[in-house]
Amino acid sequence: MIRPLVLFALGIAAAGALLNLVTDEGGPLFFGVALLGAGIILLASRRARRGADFRGPFVAHAEVELTLRRQPHVARIEDAYRGIFVTGQHGFTVRFTLPQGVALEPGTPRRVGVQFLKPELAAAHLPAGAEFSMLQGKHLVGDGRVAEWGP
Repeated sequence: MIRPLVLFALGIAAAGALLNLVTDEGGPLFFGVALLGAGIILLASRRARRGADFRGPFVAHAEVELTLRRQPHVARIEDAYRGIFVTGQHGFTVRFTLPQGVALEPGTPRRVGVQFLKPELAAAHLPAGAEFSMLQGKHLVGDGRVAEWGP
């Protein structure tokens, strides 16, 4: 779905390009520049939407054993914790939930179900038994191991 701001910017670029073609003020060069600008706007819009966008209810793809380091908090958004599991040079966006009243204590391993933003890619790089580090923003907040895949 294209955002209204992108549609507005594309409409302005197209109108300006058409006006310059009709009035012969800028000709084809301006039209090319307008199209280039519209392409850049679309690219920026797509990149902005590529963030961690989990849709629908939480569905665990895998069980992991997660141990937080020193930081006592991991960001909680919409009743789920979010982070990035990193292994080698690959990072995978995840979210997970905890049972009511259960907290993540630094240094204490906790088994949790996680949902990956792109589970098919994560499964290829994080098989059962694989170890990973967990990032929150630029901060390393934990370590873990994939216990098992599947429901």
